Amino acid sequence: AAAGHTRASVRSGAASTVVRIPEGVAARIQTSAGLAEINVAHRFQRVSAGTYESPDYAMAPNRVDLTVETGVGEVSIR
Repeated sequence: AAAGHTRASVRSGAASTVVRIPEGVAARIQTSAGLAEINVAHRFQRVSAGTYESPDYAMAPNRVDLTVETGVGEVSIR
């Protein structure tokens, strides 16, 4: 299987959004929210305020840098 490094952004205003990161893909997730609730799956560890990362992110052959910006609503990252 091919390996790679991807960058992605999700921006929403007043919405309920679900982002699915496949098993086998490590992630660094940076979040910014106004009045929104952001739920991040336990497989991603909080490393600082608004930033989450897979334990194997630095060495993973398949990984994504994800930026999530939202105003009001809910964002779930699974």
